[in-house]
Amino acid sequence: MTFQLFNSEDAACRGHNPAIWFEKGAAGVARSICNRCRCRVECLEFAIRNGETYGIWGGMSTWERRREVALRRSSGKLHDSEHEPPMIGLTSPSPELNSIPA
Repeated sequence: MTFQLFNSEDAACRGHNPAIWFEKGAAGVARSICNRCRCRVECLEFAIRNGETYGIWGGMSTWERRREVALRRSSGKLHDSEHEPPMIGLTSPSPELNSIPA
């Protein structure tokens, strides 16, 4: 799926070196690309659903994604059932995280 995200026609990251999203010190560049991307929510949901533990996904760092998961759990928007994907019905990050600086 990672390869598909980076190659989606609508993805702002298309054509960029994927290493940008995983290199120390390159988070600002990755976030600036993510912030203008139509696939940002899809990318973030993929990372949360699959437990991605490294890199910038949907404009969020590992720590920010962990915080997002905690917010969703506390609000009842995250299901812990092993029989259903955890992000069913969610279409965007919590509003609180929209103000995270790039």
